[in-house]
Amino acid sequence: MRLQTQGGEIPVQSRMMTIADIYDALTAGDRPYKKSIATVEALDILEHERRAGHLDGALLDVFVEAKIYEQAQIPAVSLSATDRRHPMR
Repeated sequence: MRLQTQGGEIPVQSRMMTIADIYDALTAGDRPYKKSIATVEALDILEHERRAGHLDGALLDVFVEAKIYEQAQIPAVSLSATDRRHPMR
């Protein structure tokens, strides 16, 4: 019985989300159970995970070269109090 999957068996969307999710978990400042780390440290950890064979190297290259991680730093749009009371249906 084989329990592990090969990288090609994991959908590319899932592999992309894995990189973004790890980065977010490392850098998020809103987690009560841990402090955030700096972007450069998070990217170093992602690189270590690539070398260990846990991440798709080509997708990590895109994430770093296109600076996708900078888009995560854009604050989310906040709903006004009125919008929260009357959500769209």
